[in-house]
Amino acid sequence: MHRVAWISIAFATAQLLAACQGGGGPTRSCNQGYACVEYEYPELDDDAWERMQVACEAGGGTWESCPAERRAGECELTGASWGGVRLVFYAGYVCSAEEGRGLCESAATSGIYTAHYRAGSATCGAPTPRTTVCDLRATDEHSCLRVSGPMAPERLAVLERSCANLGGTLATLCPATGRVATCEFTHPVWAVMGTLEYYAGADLTAASARCADVGGAWSEVLE
Repeated sequence: MHRVAWISIAFATAQLLAACQGGGGPTRSCNQGYACVEYEYPELDDDAWERMQVACEAGGGTWESCPAERRAGECELTGASWGGVRLVFYAGYVCSAEEGRGLCESAATSGIYTAHYRAGSATCGAPTPRTTVCDLRATDEHSCLRVSGPMAPERLAVLERSCANLGGTLATLCPATGRVATCEFTHPVWAVMGTLEYYAGADLTAASARCADVGGAWSEVLE
């Protein structure tokens, strides 16, 4: 999983598929804590399953059955000529049926999948104004993400867990020294704002493209 997948928690459920790449035979699962992916593809060999498990664990996931508790919704993704994928959303990642349906549909926008969403029973607490900062300094490319807005306690916990999964550190502020570019964005489903700071050594061409993909406003620090 790319380090910027932390914003994908705020953006695209489809990133879970990339983070836990794989498929089926007997159902196998990659549990990220806030969401879990169950694969049911019919023709994978042991080597393929092993590669999937390595990819799952490298992205901070656990190769285990998806927990039955705290399910806020399930997204069934099926293909025309192969097995399917079930995305299990837990309270915090999804706090309403509308959110879950929107995230499920976003995972099917490539046209590869047909999506069907089923709401669960788990819910979130009342949202209050909150801010969380994840400093991804100990990665191949230093970046730092600040997310702010009305968030339920469960949602804040999701963002903190996803930061830890990617090797980030929770902070009070993003560093001011060495900043070279900024991407500001609005989450299309959650009512939160995000600011992603990039630092010296970052690939600004790739970063600006990712910013555009999520409808963000890109700016670079002038010398």
